[in-house]
Amino acid sequence: LTCGTCQCGFCAKCFHDCGADAHEHCKSCQGPPLPQVPRVRTGFWLSQDEFHSLNLQVAAHRVREYLNGLTPKLRQAVLDACRVDFRDRPGGNLIVG
Repeated sequence: LTCGTCQCGFCAKCFHDCGADAHEHCKSCQGPPLPQVPRVRTGFWLSQDEFHSLNLQVAAHRVREYLNGLTPKLRQAVLDACRVDFRDRPGGNLIVG
């Protein structure tokens, strides 16, 4: 992928900043090495469904990481405030609770 503003090339699987050309990185990337996020096939292409599924899983992981640092009361307040934002994301609902 290429940023429309700065023309930076980055990986659509792990969002690694690859400078001007992401091809070398992308052909062997299997997505971000995160626990509970399955690896994806190597190569340049993911289907739109695969892309959305991967990004939904990465988002869920990152949100869980953030929530785990909060007190139980604040965690619940954040979940309540974000409940609508977590529904109907590309790829499905963001499940973090």
